Amino acid sequence: MKKQAATQARGTQGYAAEREAGDQVNGFLLCTLISESAKRIKKNAERAGESLPMTMVVRAVLRSYRIAARDKYGPLSSAELDVAGITLLNDKVLKDEIARHTRDRVRNSEIRLAHAENVGDDARIRVEKDGLEHAIAVRDRLGRQSTVAV
Repeated sequence: MKKQAATQARGTQGYAAEREAGDQVNGFLLCTLISESAKRIKKNAERAGESLPMTMVVRAVLRSYRIAARDKYGPLSSAELDVAGITLLNDKVLKDEIARHTRDRVRNSEIRLAHAENVGDDARIRVEKDGLEHAIAVRDRLGRQSTVAV
C-alpha cells in the first residue's frame, strides 16, 4: 500500500517512472558490467593522454548507470542488453570525466600559484606558472578533441 502511494506520488510530481514490480537485477552481472565499463573508460582516457583515478571513473559509471536505470527508455531499461546504448553512455561518461578532471587540474594549479605568489617564492611561482600553462594546454587540447569527436 505504501509503495503504491509512493508510486502515485512520484507519477504526479513528474519523477522518472519506477521500474516494474518483479523486475530483477542480477547483481553479479551488474557489477561485472560496471567494472568492465570503468576499465574501458580508463583505457580510453589514457589513450587520450589523461590519467583518471579508477575510483573517480567507477563512481561516474555508477552514477550514470543509476540515472540510466531510472530512464524508461534508457540502455538499462529492458531485459535485453543494449550494447550500443551502453557504449554511448560510456562515451558520455568518458568525455564528462576527462573534462571535469582537467578543470580540476587547472583550478588546483591556480590555487597553488596564488599560494606561491602570496608567499613570494619566485622559484615556486615559475614552477606553478609552467604547471598552470601545461594544465590549460591539456584542457584546451582535450576540449578540442571532444568537440571534434562529437
